[in-house]
Amino acid sequence: MSVGFLSQVLNSLRDPILVKDRQHRWVLLNDAACTLIGRSREELIGKSGYDFFPETLANTCWEKDEVVFTSGVTDDREEFIADANGVTHIVLTKKSLFEDEVGNKFLVCVITDATEKNRTEEVLSESEVKLRKISANVPGMLYHFVKYPDGSMTFPYVSWGSNELCGLAPEAIQAEPDLILSTIHPEERDDFNQSVAVSAETLQPWSWEGRFILASGEIKWLQGESRPEQQADGSINWYGVLIDVTRRKQVEEELAIACASMSKRIDERTKEHARLVAILEATSDYVAISNADGYFTYMNNAGRRMLGIGHDEDISKIHFTQTVPQQILQTLAEEMKKLYSEGIWMGESVLLHTESVEIPVSQVIMASQIN
Repeated sequence: MSVGFLSQVLNSLRDPILVKDRQHRWVLLNDAACTLIGRSREELIGKSGYDFFPETLANTCWEKDEVVFTSGVTDDREEFIADANGVTHIVLTKKSLFEDEVGNKFLVCVITDATEKNRTEEVLSESEVKLRKISANVPGMLYHFVKYPDGSMTFPYVSWGSNELCGLAPEAIQAEPDLILSTIHPEERDDFNQSVAVSAETLQPWSWEGRFILASGEIKWLQGESRPEQQADGSINWYGVLIDVTRRKQVEEELAIACASMSKRIDERTKEHARLVAILEATSDYVAISNADGYFTYMNNAGRRMLGIGHDEDISKIHFTQTVPQQILQTLAEEMKKLYSEGIWMGESVLLHTESVEIPVSQVIMASQIN
């Protein structure tokens, strides 16, 4: 393998590579190293840091390099260096000692620019902090759930909401996924497994709710929502949230009980009303009800026959004064005052048939206020 070929390989690398002899002089530099220092290879070969750097910096470099020369121990560290344009970079330097076949020692330094890497890590760190703050204020538990082709499952991520939701620390669930899955109520497990299987097969959003039995014995209703993503290795990832819906289920149960009770009462009232109507329809006496404005709201069949009103005729437009002769209206009006004060009036009266036939009757009229 020729020297020219090796030089081409070294010059194709983005990372600066420098080789020093035992006198700390540069004997080899690739193009990236020359660019970093801002000098040509011809200017740098055979020279040391004292020829280009401030004395303080040159002394520091010499001391660090000398440790490697004398100890033979590789030196890995993160440092700040300025390039030829004065731009400061965060770099990872690796200095290693090599000997040739005749015992000459050389120090090989590889410099990797970690500026962007550190910035990326800072951004990721900031994002992680933000995610933790957000997840800490989200009701319930955020999670990342993975199911592998062999049937095994993991939770790569679980938010701190798991503590309050199910009494389990995130790291405990991550270490042993069955911890939270085993809390699913025995009566709900088949439904849970079926729901996960359907979501995995169809890659449709997963939505499920069921009971969980906590270590304390408390039973909670939890609702899960997530979206599946198929991975190249055949695994499926679900990213979602698990929330406590116990109070909602309690309200639903209370409403169901209340509705059932109300339905029962309505049914009883309906049956009672039907019985009363049947009694009123069976009597041969005239029975009618009018509202506060004097219009009829009910009249039994005996009353309709007495007044000549058809069985199917609408009585809501008939005023009670239309069923009384005109000559007794004034007398009846006076009697009604007693009705309003005492709540009941009894006496002899006359009703008027639709064919103007007067019908003498004994009447009992009662007033009732309905709220």
